[in-house]
Amino acid sequence: MLEDRHGDLWIGTTGGLSRYNVPPTTLPRTFPIRRAQGHISNGHINQILEDEDGNFWLAFSNGYVDYFNRTSGRFQHFLIDEKSLDITSLEFDGKGNLWIGTPHRCGGDEQGAAITQHFTHNPADAGSLSHNNVNDLLLDRNGVMWVGSDGGLSRYDRDRKTFLHQRHRADDANSLALDVIRWPGDKTTSAEFGWAPKTGAWIYSTPWPPASIIM
Repeated sequence: MLEDRHGDLWIGTTGGLSRYNVPPTTLPRTFPIRRAQGHISNGHINQILEDEDGNFWLAFSNGYVDYFNRTSGRFQHFLIDEKSLDITSLEFDGKGNLWIGTPHRCGGDEQGAAITQHFTHNPADAGSLSHNNVNDLLLDRNGVMWVGSDGGLSRYDRDRKTFLHQRHRADDANSLALDVIRWPGDKTTSAEFGWAPKTGAWIYSTPWPPASIIM
């Protein structure tokens, strides 16, 4: 669920997207799944993210991310990973890029969006993503991107283009309790922290703001 800048409540379900006014001033509006151009994708909605223009990006369980233009009421679809069962997480960074976490890998979509950056785990590179199974993404109040994964918590250093990691250590009571991170926190209350998924993080270029998509 998401409360948007107008105070409306958006609810993602297995049957589509619903909007409720809070407090209710009009009847609820539902965007049901239909197999027609401009309609919402067919799949379970995992996350709803509002961009700076008041439009929405939806993460689905079928490998798609949908862009919903609130003015036109139409959806545009991006196939991120045809082999993925889930798009696990969405987050914008401070430069207008959309980060997308998946449990497998990212790819282009039928609309022609191109991957501009792709992060994966490399055992030979200590600065790579800690694990490819990304579960959540969080941009903190200081503009730092955190990735929660099955390999701990990773902090992205934009200047060096590397990740710094926090992991569980049996001999350190102040380390993480476990390396599997499911939810890093709320950017409205958290200063700095987050974790990542099974297959990596990527960046996509799109014709709309933000400038690109990172997954």
